[in-house]
Formats: sequence, structure tokens, C-alpha cells
Amino acid sequence: MTDISRKSLNQWLAKLESLHPTEIELGLDRVSVVYKRLLSHQLAGKVITVAGTNGKGSTVKLIEAFLLAEGWAVGAYTSPHFLHYNERVVVNGQPVSEGSLVEAFEQIEVVRGNISLTYFEFGTLAAFYLFAKNNLDVVILEVGLGGRLDAVNVAEPDYSVVTSIALDHEDWLGADLEQIGLEKAGIFRPNRPAVCGADVPASVIDHANEIGASLYQYGSDFIDGLSPASWSWRGGVKGDHSTELVSLQYARLPQNSVNLALQCCSLLGLKLTTESVNSVIADCKLPGRTQVLSSKPLLVADVAHNPQAASYLATCLKNKSLPGGISFTGKVIAVVGMLTDKDNKGVFQCLADVIDSWCLAGLSVPRGQTALSLSAHLEREDIDYQCSDSVADALHQAKLLAEPEDCVLVFGSFYTVAALYEALGFQQLEESLRG
Repeated sequence: MTDISRKSLNQWLAKLESLHPTEIELGLDRVSVVYKRLLSHQLAGKVITVAGTNGKGSTVKLIEAFLLAEGWAVGAYTSPHFLHYNERVVVNGQPVSEGSLVEAFEQIEVVRGNISLTYFEFGTLAAFYLFAKNNLDVVILEVGLGGRLDAVNVAEPDYSVVTSIALDHEDWLGADLEQIGLEKAGIFRPNRPAVCGADVPASVIDHANEIGASLYQYGSDFIDGLSPASWSWRGGVKGDHSTELVSLQYARLPQNSVNLALQCCSLLGLKLTTESVNSVIADCKLPGRTQVLSSKPLLVADVAHNPQAASYLATCLKNKSLPGGISFTGKVIAVVGMLTDKDNKGVFQCLADVIDSWCLAGLSVPRGQTALSLSAHLEREDIDYQCSDSVADALHQAKLLAEPEDCVLVFGSFYTVAALYEALGFQQLEESLRG
């Protein structure tokens, strides 16, 4: 082998960034060829693929947590990462080692020949290689962009999940919800379960029916019943709703994701009980999803970067209550950094009535927006805001404004939350990832 075997993980990642002429190139032709060369057997006993505009990461995390609690061997692939690339590839609850990723990259380099791969395609194949080596019962794969033409879709799923559909990545996926929904429904397979969350457009349902997928819809095939103190759930195999749970606790993650995870696990044959479900959701949390990092004032991190996710945040903030029963009584101070290709105006409109002060932060990353350009999306003249060059500086300003009873919300992008973690120190991130 050549000197590629001596590259560190960071050197490999730098190499991957320069291999392909574009950051994104949707399509399965190139990656399919390398996939077949790389693996001679299937990824795992069962494969679950998760697509959707919002809620993918939460759904993956919950399914993983339920399966691990029952002693299953599980792999999970998600993206992007916050600070460490290893966060993307998890085996039995632990990020894989740098050495194993380097080994995977070396193998891909050997078999790809002259086929050019994007950074995401290379990383996806590395995850597949490592999952196949570990003899797992289940792997759970989060789609990176869209579904039909995403590199993850070269793996044949036994179960497919579409969490939600909203406007995002319109340049790649289409200009309306029906087009975007059809792209994400491209992960469905004939005669295999296709599980859909609340309020997906008709194109998703129609595609499932057209190809003969076994469709499971929220509201008909599985459903929840909500009350202030607890909630109930009913679902399972079509025509036999044998799983019925009552007196469930509310999770720290979105209710739609919990519903989808329960339905997937029920189809997998898990014997779910109120006790087992409550035990898992009491401890299950995910970095950057209404994640509480400290109190007095409450410091909350969220990767919300489109209007649908912002609307979910707005509902929580209006009620001054976060998932998991965490509440506050004071005002809301927002630290926000966003990318230029997101619907910043739509996000700000969703949150305008629940945020009292804005600390706008510039993002020094590709497509990062300056604080001054963000301020153009604050439409009312009486809005209290200030601009900073970085998330760290904006956080400092927010803390000066905050009283102990207030909530400081840091949101707008994975980059924003990653910058928050860096400002707080690496130890806090490591603790949150372990949780």
C-alpha cells in the first residue's frame, strides 16, 4: 500500500474535501459501483433508512436507544457532526475510533479506482464498511440530502421512515412540498414498510402506494393521545394494533420522532411496555435539539435552521416550557447565526413574537452570514438587537442581558451550535454526546 496508509484522520478529511469538484453531486451511479466493490455482504441483519426535513437525527437516536436497551447490536450513521467526525458513525452507542475510520478510507481508496466521490459519499461508504465489519443486528441510516439520490440510498432498507416535509434545500429538491416529498419518498421499497410522520404531503403517500410499499401513516396506523401529565400510544403491525401503551412520560425530543421510533421498533418485534419506553425516553437526549446546557439563566442549544423547526421552537418558548418538563419564567434572549442559503426571513418571522432580545452572530464558515446581513430580517423597528462577529461574542452579550430566570437560546445552524460548544469548552460537548 502507498503512503495513504500513514495519513491521520484529519489528513484524510482534508483530502476528501479536495477530491471532488463540487461539494454536492446527487446521484447513485458512482457511489453504487464503489459500494459493490467495497462490500461482499449486507450491512446488517436489518437496515432502517430515515429521511425528512426535520426530526431525522432525533428519530435515529430514539430507535437506537430503544434497540440498545433490549440488547441489540446497533449501528447509527448521522450527519453533520459538531466537532469530531467520529460523531457520524456510532456502533453500540459509541463513536468509532479514528483508526477504524482511517482503515475504512484506505479500503475505499483502493477499490474506487478513478471514480470520483464527494466528501459525503466517501464518509457514507466508510460507515457502511465499518457497520458490515461489526456483525450488527440493525443499522439506522440518516439521509444527508433528499432521499432518492442521496448516497445512503444505495443500501437497501428493510424499513424506511419519512419524518416530516418542509421547504429546505429547494435548489436541489424542488420548489414545493410535493416535489420535496417525492424526493424523500425515494427511500421507500416495494413490499417493505414505509413509515410516515405527521402531515406529509400527498406525493409521499402516493409514491408508497404506487410502488407497493407497506404504508404506515401517523394518525391511522399508529397514533398518540396527549394529555398534560402523560400520553398514550397505539400502533404495530398493520391490521393488528397489538401494541398499546398508556401513562407514558414526555421525552426531551420531539413527539413526532418518538411516535416514529415506537412504530419502527414495534415493526421490528420489540415487546414495548410502558416501563421500558419510559426508561429509555427519560434518558434519551441529543446534542443541539432543545438541549439544555446550564441553568440560571437557562442556556439552550438548537440546530433549527428552517421555518418548520423554528415554529416548533416558538411553540416551546411561547409556553416557556421545553421538552422533558424543563421550564423558565423570564424573557428569551436569542443568539443566532445562520447560513446565507437558508430561509432566514421565514425563521425570524416564526420567532419574532417569542424572543425579547436578539444577539446576532456572524458565522466564519462557507455560506456563513454576517450579523449585519442577518439584521435585515428583523422587520420591526422596535426589536432589540445587537451584532457580533462570532457566536462566542454574541453569547457573551446575551449573558450580560440575561437574568437568572431567563432563557438564552442559541440556534440557527449546526455551525452555530458547534461554535457554542467551542466557546463553552470541549468537556461540556463530550458530556452532552455521551448523554
